[in-house]
Amino acid sequence: MPTVSMKYFKDHVPSSVFDNQANLAAALNGLGQRSILESDEISPLTLRMFKMQHGLNEIENCVLNLRPLTFPVIFSQQGHYIGPQTNGELFGTQAPSGSIEYVRSYITRRDDWTTDPFATPPVYNYRFERADTDQIRIINDNSKVHTFTLHSGIYDFFVNLDSALDRIRLELNSIYFDGLKVLDNSRGNKYWNQYTDPNNGIVRAISAAGFAGIVRVVTGALSTSIDQRTSKYRNRLIHDGDLEIHLDRLSGSIFLPDDPLATPLVFSTDLLPYVQSIFADIQILFRDIYSEVINDLNARRRVPLI
Repeated sequence: MPTVSMKYFKDHVPSSVFDNQANLAAALNGLGQRSILESDEISPLTLRMFKMQHGLNEIENCVLNLRPLTFPVIFSQQGHYIGPQTNGELFGTQAPSGSIEYVRSYITRRDDWTTDPFATPPVYNYRFERADTDQIRIINDNSKVHTFTLHSGIYDFFVNLDSALDRIRLELNSIYFDGLKVLDNSRGNKYWNQYTDPNNGIVRAISAAGFAGIVRVVTGALSTSIDQRTSKYRNRLIHDGDLEIHLDRLSGSIFLPDDPLATPLVFSTDLLPYVQSIFADIQILFRDIYSEVINDLNARRRVPLI
């Protein structure tokens, strides 16, 4: 049975701007060095990017489930309201002032619907925030907001981000140098931040060899920003366990601690836009790195380049 190749990240996410993995593979293949980047079956970088995407999807789903829902309010002649059928039945009482007071309110399936405002909801655990006559906001009070899935998504995202950056480091070491020669016992030469530091010996060697483009990208603002924004969370997850989080049910947001090592913890980093921004930036960074590597390979026609 024929197989479908999903080797590159763009095969999984067609909208991704990281669209030149196949081009770099072709450039290396022309020099007999494709194995630096991939095997016949898999690209190690794609695997890490895919797991990052999976973690991001889990985070997005958890935030979506947490967010309050807003519906129009429709009053019946008895002073009760019933909300949109597509989201179940909403039941409550209208206060004399015209606002909504919810002595007992719930969402339930239509076949479980009852006119008894004090009936016990069969499945759901929601509460209604006080609202005006035009709309109502439903706040999820369920204490089990997919917390395992949420922590799993956070772990997958940050740990695979760290692994993806180290994978890029290994590829650059192998393309520009003899990869084994630069993997010494120096901490600065084992981690991605060797490339974000313009004073690192490896970066200086690449610059001295005339490869200004790749030096500009790896030491640039986007590269250093990704490292600075994520290293504290990556280190915490890899070395210490998990990250404490704060669920804000009123806003429907999940917050990371600004500094996971601080005392007391301050939660103002909104998780979802934070990881979405990082994931968008890292795709741009990887695309730009690969573009410069392709240019250098086409110009020098050898591996290693230095």
